Amino acid sequence: MTRYLCTVLALTGGLLLTAGAPSAQAQDAARPKLISPIKGAAELGYTNPTRKREGNFVIATFKVKNLAAAPIAGLRVEEFWYDKGGEIVGGSEPFRYKKPLMPGEVIEVTMKVQPNPKMQRSQMKFSHGDGKSDTIKPKLMKTL
Repeated sequence: MTRYLCTVLALTGGLLLTAGAPSAQAQDAARPKLISPIKGAAELGYTNPTRKREGNFVIATFKVKNLAAAPIAGLRVEEFWYDKGGEIVGGSEPFRYKKPLMPGEVIEVTMKVQPNPKMQRSQMKFSHGDGKSDTIKPKLMKTL
């Protein structure tokens, strides 16, 4: 009798363990897959900034789109302003996107700079978490 009871309990326990396995597989399928961020050069599309003056600041807003096949981690955008002679006369605080920019994702970037009468032209610098300044290949686009 004891052997029969042990056998029944073992089979019941085995059935309960295997019944829980499909739900664990379903949970794994529901989790988003982790994708490695891009290393090295990444393509990025951006629109021309629209500038407006608000108080003591000039605000530039534009859109950025990841054109690469992998996420861009640690996206950083900087803006530098130059005078007629090519000397730097100002710049904005860097914009940092804390989440990975997924392939095809579009975000809006806002840059603030205090105006200087010597400002003639600006230049954007794009970089990402890889740490190298030449790792982003920006491409100016009409629309995103």
